[in-house]
Amino acid sequence: MSADVLFLLHGDTGAGKSTLFVAVCLALYGLLPHERNMRLRSDHAAADLLTVVSLGLTLAGKCLQIRRIPARK
Repeated sequence: MSADVLFLLHGDTGAGKSTLFVAVCLALYGLLPHERNMRLRSDHAAADLLTVVSLGLTLAGKCLQIRRIPARK
């Protein structure tokens, strides 16, 4: 089995493709990609609802679960 993997993320404009990449970057690195000035919460979210980014992945045969809770004002 080859270690080379390619996947395609396809969808209409506004479907959320960039949002998925931003979420993965936030989960992996704890930071938003540069030049991305976006909010991490919906304006419709309840004030007491916790914002969480969670990513499950397999790396070198180990299953990992990354969970980040971004700081809020």
